[in-house]
Amino acid sequence: MDSFLNQTSFGTGYAGKDVVESIKTITWRYVCCAEQFQGDDASARNDFRQTLKLIAEQNREVCQALTVHLDGQQFTSEMEQMASGLYDGCI
Repeated sequence: MDSFLNQTSFGTGYAGKDVVESIKTITWRYVCCAEQFQGDDASARNDFRQTLKLIAEQNREVCQALTVHLDGQQFTSEMEQMASGLYDGCI
């Protein structure tokens, strides 16, 4: 993601890195079944998508180049594997 930031119009600005850090943080929270993502799998997935959307909307200017990907794949197989092993204990 850092190389992507360096290649786009928002370049090395702190705002772009803040967005990336926010996305990385909520992704880690999702795969660890942390606060906000502690419900059943369907609810957690929905909350994750909604949180991604909120981050993008709050940082619209910075995210212009990223928003075209929001309807694409948001869950990697690695994320699914990590989260699926934890959800049994989160409910």
